[in-house]
Amino acid sequence: MIASVRNSLSGMRLSAKATAVSVSNTANAHNTASLDSMAVAGASAGRQSGGYDEAPHDPLYTPQRVEGESVEGGGVRAVLRDVTPAHVVAYAPGDPHADEHGRVARSNVDMAEEAVRTRQARTHYAANLRVLLTTDEMLGTLLDNKA
Repeated sequence: MIASVRNSLSGMRLSAKATAVSVSNTANAHNTASLDSMAVAGASAGRQSGGYDEAPHDPLYTPQRVEGESVEGGGVRAVLRDVTPAHVVAYAPGDPHADEHGRVARSNVDMAEEAVRTRQARTHYAANLRVLLTTDEMLGTLLDNKA
């Protein structure tokens, strides 16, 4: 039963991380930068992973995804991966970063996809919580019967 507790807790941590990353992606979805600045930033070597540890020279947020990776002995851990491509060209003639053709660089975030990911993370969290609570009830019943 202890394995079920470990597995549930790691699943809950994964779900919480997935929710945080999805919310961050959503909050930064409409950030823009000039195409020229992105060409310079994309050409520089040694760029760090985007999101929370974004390199200071990159003027635009890099969206991320969270993937679950199995851990030896049970459970999962969260692995962050940058979305590829991180930026897309968007038409926004009124944007202050727009070029003469009205184009800007925008973070590659699909709002519908983020809504689904957030909902999935919530459902996974609730399922893992239910397993944890059931395990707690079973341990309590076992101890009551032994006494």
